[in-house]
Amino acid sequence: MKNVFKQNPKLDVVYQTSDKKYFYLENDAANHAQTLENKKVIKLERESKKESEENKTTERAEPVTDGSTQTDAEPVAAKPTKRTEKK
Repeated sequence: MKNVFKQNPKLDVVYQTSDKKYFYLENDAANHAQTLENKKVIKLERESKKESEENKTTERAEPVTDGSTQTDAEPVAAKPTKRTEKK
C-alpha cells in the first residue's frame, strides 16, 4: 500500500479493491469490485507531510463501499467463447 504513493509522487488518492488492486478512479474500482466476491472498495489518501510527521503514517484508509450489491441490477451473462464452449 505504501509503495503506490512512493511510485506515484503526484498521486494523492487511490482506491483499493479487496483483491489488493489499485485504481485512480473510484468508479473504476467499484466496477472491478462488482466482479469479486468481496465488493468492498477502500479509499487511500496520502497525508500531508505535517500530518505524516504527527501520525507517523503515510496514508489513511477509508471505506468507500460496504461491499453490498444493488438488488435491482440484472446480472450480465458472459457469452461463451471458443475456449469456453463445450464440445
